[in-house]
Amino acid sequence: MNNTPTILEKVDMSRPGFKGYQLEQNFSSKKFGKCPIQYVLEGDQEKSRASIILNPNEQWCPSPAEALQCALTRITGTDDKELAKEIIDRAISAMPMANGKEHNTNVVYQSLSNCEPKDSLEAKLCAQCTALYAQGMLYLSRVEKADMMCQIEFNMKCAIKLLRLHNETTEALARYRRKGEQKVVVQHVNVNDGGKAIVGNMIS
Repeated sequence: MNNTPTILEKVDMSRPGFKGYQLEQNFSSKKFGKCPIQYVLEGDQEKSRASIILNPNEQWCPSPAEALQCALTRITGTDDKELAKEIIDRAISAMPMANGKEHNTNVVYQSLSNCEPKDSLEAKLCAQCTALYAQGMLYLSRVEKADMMCQIEFNMKCAIKLLRLHNETTEALARYRRKGEQKVVVQHVNVNDGGKAIVGNMIS
C-alpha cells in the first residue's frame, strides 16, 4: 500500500499568471481551525492514495513538495525540514494504531498547530504530550471493557503511568516556555512598637 503524500491542487498550472501551488479548496477550516495541513486517505486498503490538503489561506509555493515542507516547518516551529518531518513521523508512530493513520496524522498536525511551538524542543514536548495522552486514554477506555480484575488493574496502572507522564511533560513544556523565570512574592508586614513579627510558614 502506497501512503506517500501528494498534494491536491486546485490551480490550473497552464493558466496565465500562475504563481505556484495554493491548496485544496475543500479544506475544512471549521473542523481543523487554524491548522494549515490535513491528511486524507482515499480509495480502498489495497489501492489507497494519501493526500495532503493545505489551507487555501496559506502562502503560495513553487511546488507541492515545498508547500508541504512549509506547512510542516510552520507547525513545528523550526526551519529544519528534516527535523520537522522526524518530529511528526515519530509522534504519529507513537499514537494508538487502532485509530488508523489518517486519524493519528491529523491529530498530531492539529495538536502541534494548537500548541504553536517556537522551536524544535517545544515541538518535541508537544508531540510527546499528544502521544502520551492518546495512549493513556486508550488504556483507560480498556478498563471499562475488561472482564477480569487482573485486566482492570493492569489497564488502570498503565493509564495512570502514561497520564502522569503526560502531566509531567506538560509541566516541563510550561517551565521551558517560562525560561526558568521565578515568581517572587513580596509581603508587607506592619509591626507596632514593642511588637514581634514572624516571617515564614506557620504550622498550628
